Amino acid sequence: MNRRLAHWLLIPLLVLSGCSRKSGSETEAVPAAEGSPPAGGPATTSPGVDSAAGSVVAQEGSGGGSDSQVMPLRVDDGREILVQSGQPLTYFAPFYPFSKRMEGVEGQVVLQFVIDRLGRVINPTVGASTVPEFNQYALEAARDWRFLPALADGKPIDMEVSYPVSFYSERGSVSVAPVSFFSRLELIFDTYYLDGPDGYEKAEFEVTPIYRQVPTRPTDDEGNPITGRVLLSFTVTTDGQVRDASVIESTNTELEMPALTAIKYWRFIPRIREGQSTEARVNQPISFNIADPEQEG
Repeated sequence: MNRRLAHWLLIPLLVLSGCSRKSGSETEAVPAAEGSPPAGGPATTSPGVDSAAGSVVAQEGSGGGSDSQVMPLRVDDGREILVQSGQPLTYFAPFYPFSKRMEGVEGQVVLQFVIDRLGRVINPTVGASTVPEFNQYALEAARDWRFLPALADGKPIDMEVSYPVSFYSERGSVSVAPVSFFSRLELIFDTYYLDGPDGYEKAEFEVTPIYRQVPTRPTDDEGNPITGRVLLSFTVTTDGQVRDASVIESTNTELEMPALTAIKYWRFIPRIREGQSTEARVNQPISFNIADPEQEG
């Protein structure tokens, strides 16, 4: 297929916010803002022409393309291409460095990639970027996305797409509640300060989750969700990113890879001592029990 004949422009906008709670010695996260990539399907445009058609603000969270929208797109050779949905079936929001969020650094990365016949993202590259530092985070997340493939004559085909990913900060375009720590925490010359009743003082924080990525639920041979629990250990970096995750124990090995994939996209306030962020090793249980409200999106 001549991939130049068929292009989409898909518009996801990331909005990140903070909400968390701690339980005992382990941190349990509450979804800060779980949602889906934008509904409304892809905008049909010529290559390189931007369009906001059908775009909505999609909050950071796990994807969900259950509301499939079939949109015809006629191409040059006369075939009708059916774009089943503009939403990923599986979506992971790219990492957003905590320091950049606190500094109000915002930007957009336009990714270009092929969605193959199995819905996988193939060969993602950066077509344009306003903040090059964000490029690697957008690329890493895109490799884990999954889509419904486009159809031609009822059969799945490869489709080249452009996919802008926007990074919006609570210290920039995103409004936050007065009680949010984002309204009280300041980053001044690489030092974190808290605005308290007696003025600013150097911040002290334990590792605190501000966003939880819900893991994909694997199923057994009969299609039933596998339930259980995985206990993970990992390092939270000075910018709130998860590194070097490993499994301590699990009730079912089938749950381990989904847990490890999900934890990559959790977001944290790093450990802060005397205003300086430091790395910390953290243990975190991931539940796959259907009745567990902590894991329901």
